[in-house]
Amino acid sequence: MILRQLMQSAPRTENLGHPSSPGAAWLTMPDTHAGVDVNDSNALTCSAVFAGVRLMAGTAAQLPLKVYRRRKGGGSEVARDHELAELLSLSPSPEQTSVVQREQFHARKIVFGNGYQVITRRNGAADALWPVHPDRVQLKRRRNGDLYYEISSSNGGGKPREYRPRDVIHVPNMPINGLQGIGLVDVARQAIGMALAAEKHGALLFKNGARPSGILKTASTFKDRAVATKNIREMWEKAHGGENQHRVAVFDWGLEWQALGFTSEEAQFFELRGFQVVEVARFIGAPPHLLQHLDKATFNNIEELGAAFVRYSQMLPLVQYEQELTRKLIAPEERHRYFIKHNVDALVRGSMETRAKFYEVAGRVFMTPNEIRGKEDLPPMEGGDEIQAELNRAPLSQSARQGYEALVVDQLVRSSRREKSGLQSTIQKSLPQGVDACEREFERFLAGQREFMTTTFDSLIGLGEELGIEFGAGLDSAAAISTSWVSYSRRVLLDALHSPEPAAALEECLATWSSRPAGFATFQLFPEPDQESHDAAA
Repeated sequence: MILRQLMQSAPRTENLGHPSSPGAAWLTMPDTHAGVDVNDSNALTCSAVFAGVRLMAGTAAQLPLKVYRRRKGGGSEVARDHELAELLSLSPSPEQTSVVQREQFHARKIVFGNGYQVITRRNGAADALWPVHPDRVQLKRRRNGDLYYEISSSNGGGKPREYRPRDVIHVPNMPINGLQGIGLVDVARQAIGMALAAEKHGALLFKNGARPSGILKTASTFKDRAVATKNIREMWEKAHGGENQHRVAVFDWGLEWQALGFTSEEAQFFELRGFQVVEVARFIGAPPHLLQHLDKATFNNIEELGAAFVRYSQMLPLVQYEQELTRKLIAPEERHRYFIKHNVDALVRGSMETRAKFYEVAGRVFMTPNEIRGKEDLPPMEGGDEIQAELNRAPLSQSARQGYEALVVDQLVRSSRREKSGLQSTIQKSLPQGVDACEREFERFLAGQREFMTTTFDSLIGLGEELGIEFGAGLDSAAAISTSWVSYSRRVLLDALHSPEPAAALEECLATWSSRPAGFATFQLFPEPDQESHDAAA
């Protein structure tokens, strides 16, 4: 009816954010199949939703947000003297810090589908950013095609105010129509409803009296069964309830205690609760292990999972926000010189030992001492703006070579962990279907592993060539390294798979996987000259 009235009245504007618009009709869902109403208010009472939103929004908000200046000779530097520097990094408004407002912005974007901030200006320059609840905002288009935002007051009174797009920071969450985003509750309603229903069922399961821990039974007959049942229950609860739990029970009247365990349906219920955490995490884009669901996480792959979270879950919303801020806060004539960007180094950098070895190598090739010190939040040093040693002036020191080899071994370890985790999953799924099926899945997985290693080692091998590193025979390219690695993997896996006891042999094979990186680097990638000649002669 609303749509019909809008069409009949031939409006001067088109409401692009109204839930009755054709583009949003597919999001209008009924109540959940689990029988639980899910809305923006109660969705956050689901622990997985709350933890996921807090993780995604909090991680994005804690990153330093800075204005950068492009250098004439290439590269960039932090523009600490820019008029937007304090507004972005410390206080976007008199009422909030930058971290608090950005966490609010990203949380609203996830839950409601759109994040909004209104820009106030003084003499044409941005003066403050003010958060706006998505429920107060409507995006509309005039008959001439121009977009504008209509924002109602926070108390619901007065006439809504119109804002030009240049005065509103707007980042949609997965915009299907290119303009408006999709809220978590809109698309994950069924999954959240199932999680809330499971939580409610669990509360009832453990509620006092919801399920007896056991029953008392007897073959004796009583004149008044109801009175006898009442007296026996009271006697038992008095003797063994409250502070008297776990005391020795003495039975009379032929009574016998029979404990009641959990049924198979109740055991499956606990599995369901874990599955719903993964399901909600999948909608949010958060790794389950960061929502405290550690079933599939190990000490071997937890570091790689963390790096993947930054690359595949966080980078998109960060870049979206950076581009919107640059587009709306920096004048067009200045964008060739200035841009706004998060510093994600704190999330992706490795251990102190790994960074020290990397800096030693980088300091000889492409980083100055002051650039390295800046990465560690240290002040610049005098004379630190020049690379300390050129390759054609001095030979590579033993410590620098060791630093480069450590970087390669570290990447081999990461690749090995990824490979082992993938192989374990492949074996678990395909081995019950037979040896042939498992072999096919091995081939499919190893082809992807070869491609992954070729991509990840390409830049490392290029750096090694610049440093003058000599690699083992036939291993002077990323493709050659990945092929050699995967060929060995295939050989030992197929030998184990075709043994009399394939399951045990494969398990024993994967148990030694963690020792492969060091051996591969020592005897194949970086062999000693006498070792290499000895291997060639053999």
